[in-house]
Amino acid sequence: MKLYRNQCPQHAVSRRCSGQTGSDEGILQLASCFFARSLHVSHSLDELTNAPEPKRTLMLETLRNARVVMLETGDRELALAEAYVREAVLPQTYFADALHVAAAVCHRVDVVVSWNMRHLVNLWRVRRINAVNLRLGWPTSLIHTPEEVVEL
Repeated sequence: MKLYRNQCPQHAVSRRCSGQTGSDEGILQLASCFFARSLHVSHSLDELTNAPEPKRTLMLETLRNARVVMLETGDRELALAEAYVREAVLPQTYFADALHVAAAVCHRVDVVVSWNMRHLVNLWRVRRINAVNLRLGWPTSLIHTPEEVVEL
């Protein structure tokens, strides 16, 4: 199974995970569970380098121990992300989120993993993303929290 990690670093340690509310240890426990698989990422590593400490160090350290596959972001990914914005699936101010999803879809990744509940992990948004995907000939996408995919 190919997992795509979309990590908004500002929200990483503020979510409940592994029964621990917002703890760094909980994040690392959860991350180690799903990072044991091959993890596909695009430009999100750039976002992590801009995250405040100690989140930056924790997440970058965890990623160093994962099998990370970098996904190229080219014309087709940009075009799909622009379609999400043009069709009001995601606002222009969240173009980076649109590009995360587009990269995963274009590279046929099975699941987008995100803690971004507001802009990605919600039913309305996923349905709209998949409507655009199908209309443009791309596969549908699953978008879930790390907690939801740990057991897959």
